[in-house]
Amino acid sequence: GGGGAGAALPADRREAIEVARGFLRGEGAALGLPVEVAGLSWRVVSARRGVDAWHVALQPSLDGVPFCDGEIRVNLDGTGVFLATSHLLRFDEAAVTALRAAEILPAAEVEANARRLLRGQLTGSEGLRLRSERRVMQRPEDGALRPVWRVFVDARRPRLALEADFDAVSGEGVAVASRILQRSGGLVFDPNPVVVSGDGSLRDGDNVDPYRSRVELLGLDDSGYLRGEFVDARNRLGREQRSDGRYVYSAGNPHFEEVMVYYHLDHAQRYIQSLGIRRANNRQQVADAHGTSQDNSWYDQGTKQLTFGDGGVNDASDADIILHEYGHAIHDNITPGFSAVQTSSLSEGFGDYLAGTLTEGACIADWDATSYGPPCLRSCDNDKIYPDNYVGGFFGFLFVHENGMIWSGACWDLRDALGADLAAQHVIGGLFFQPTNATFEEAALAQIVVTNRYFGGAYEEIIRSVHEARGIL
Repeated sequence: GGGGAGAALPADRREAIEVARGFLRGEGAALGLPVEVAGLSWRVVSARRGVDAWHVALQPSLDGVPFCDGEIRVNLDGTGVFLATSHLLRFDEAAVTALRAAEILPAAEVEANARRLLRGQLTGSEGLRLRSERRVMQRPEDGALRPVWRVFVDARRPRLALEADFDAVSGEGVAVASRILQRSGGLVFDPNPVVVSGDGSLRDGDNVDPYRSRVELLGLDDSGYLRGEFVDARNRLGREQRSDGRYVYSAGNPHFEEVMVYYHLDHAQRYIQSLGIRRANNRQQVADAHGTSQDNSWYDQGTKQLTFGDGGVNDASDADIILHEYGHAIHDNITPGFSAVQTSSLSEGFGDYLAGTLTEGACIADWDATSYGPPCLRSCDNDKIYPDNYVGGFFGFLFVHENGMIWSGACWDLRDALGADLAAQHVIGGLFFQPTNATFEEAALAQIVVTNRYFGGAYEEIIRSVHEARGIL
């Protein structure tokens, strides 16, 4: 972190970017950043207005090759500048010289290695495509710069979108991350039949109509579709259009999930704005209530859309699943483009925490879990700690949901300590002060930034205590 002289809040996005770039030119060297290294440039990843501040994210490139990490996030408000940056972005001309002298393997050889190492995930895939791009990575153990090939792996069915990093000299696998943040699941009632009835023996196919709740659908436009200011609820099976504003269906009717998608996403956005957070995915979120026949649901960082699956319990019939996926959309909207395993784990944990907060229950996806193993798919009320319960390494992306329970547990502890609304202001507000590929530690420190900037530091001791107990700080 670092600070700068006080200045007026930038008036618009262009001014915010100019101020951020000026800060790096003027103060970067003093902060230890390699801003004077020849061939180094900075691309604006995003510039967003947050809670009384502008947040400008810049990605470094060397000789036109982007870094895997090392993003700089410059936060600007009316009092000065706060810098959030990767601790790895420290190198000199000698490291650059060594990098430029490296003999790079052909992309085709690395892609063949990717097919071999990932064969367990790729077997039986339809529409498989691989492409490669050069990247620069900095080794945490010695700070040396490492040339890597980033292999993008995409498949149509089952839906797959991976980023696999390989050492461009040795061909060794370094890391894999998924670009689709997904979970099997759904949406139902308010929040679902198991919770409303208190009957954990209910199963898909039972008569669950008695557990529906009547709700008001706010913000609909005049099209007759379930489309409004914050949500566009679509349906691959054919969407409903009504002129009377009455969207009343049996739980077995495919339009029922359209209503639930609209209501729960709209309600979530309105709740977040009621906390004073106005720019956390404040847009029309497109979501397909029956987007796939697979037993899976996801948020796609490319299309920015939510897709809910119909395998097992229809995923759009469990509010926790819809809200979990919406958590990914919020995360990606505030810090777009994240892909690191630890950050994806944070996103999974945030999705569970958000669902639990909005449905007021730590047991996530009680209804969806009836197809797997009741009572919960996962629980925010857990005892997982870092690093004991964290799985990293090359195949760490396969464990992001389990890893995420460390973060959801910490956020739930914060909710117990501060109350639902105050905790949500720190958890969601903290996203604005995280670098794109944040670690657990950086995410916790971002919450401390929130409490110091907007609450006079009143809750710093509690926040530290919660994250220390989880091994995060």
